[in-house]
Amino acid sequence: MRLKQWVSVLGLIVVFAASCQKEDLPVYDYRKLGISARDILSADAYTSLELEVNYMPGYLPDDAVITHVRNYLIELTNKPVGITYVPAQFSRTVNSPMALQDVVNLEKSVRTRFTRSQTMAIHIMIVDAEYSTADVLGISYWNTSMCVFGKAVTKLPGRNGLISKNQLMITLIEHEMGHILGLVDQGSTMVTPHKSNNGSHCNNNSCLMYHIIETTGNSSTPIPTLDANCRADLRANGGK
Repeated sequence: MRLKQWVSVLGLIVVFAASCQKEDLPVYDYRKLGISARDILSADAYTSLELEVNYMPGYLPDDAVITHVRNYLIELTNKPVGITYVPAQFSRTVNSPMALQDVVNLEKSVRTRFTRSQTMAIHIMIVDAEYSTADVLGISYWNTSMCVFGKAVTKLPGRNGLISKNQLMITLIEHEMGHILGLVDQGSTMVTPHKSNNGSHCNNNSCLMYHIIETTGNSSTPIPTLDANCRADLRANGGK
C-alpha cells in the first residue's frame, strides 16, 4: 500500500503567516520554509543545534526515534558544538482535523526555544490530531518549524504487513527536516536537476524526499535515506 503522506506548504502561505507575526515574536524564526538551510547545515553562523520536541500526552517519541533523527542531523550538518534534545509535554484542546493556521497558533503558544547567539533551534510538534488535508501525516511550514499529526500516525502501524510506528515517525520527521534543510530546491539549490512535479520533492522514488511514503513492510524494512542528488545539494550549501 502506497499512500501520499507529504505536504510542502506553499511559499505564499508561509510568507503570509510570517507577515502577520507580532513584534514580540522572535526575529529569526517564523520565516519562510527553507530560508535558513545554510545556517542549519554549516557552522558559518551557528555552531550548535537544539531540537525542541513539544508533544501532547501519549505522543512522546521513543528514544530510538530521537537517536535516529539526531544521528541523521549529525551526518548532514556541521555543528561542532553538538546537537541537543529538549522534550516537553503540553496539554491543549485542539480540533481535529487541524488547518495550517491552527498549527501556527498552537506552536506560538507552546514553543519556548528559539534561535539565538551561536545556537540554531528547530521546533518539532507532535499533536493528538489529524491534518485538514487527507493522508498528510506531517508538515514543515516555517524555517525552523514542523508538525507531526500523531492521531493520523497511530492509525497506520501495527497492522499486518505495515512498518512500525517508530519507522513511520522517523521517516516523517527526517523527511520534513529535509524540507527545512532546503530540499528540494527550496533553499538548497540543486547541483543536478532532480525535482519532481510534486512540489519540492525528489524524482527518485527510493529517496527519503520522494513525495510518497511506502508503508508496507515490517520491523526490518530499511528507513528511506537521501539519495546522492539530495546529499550533493546539502553539501553544496554548507553541509557534510
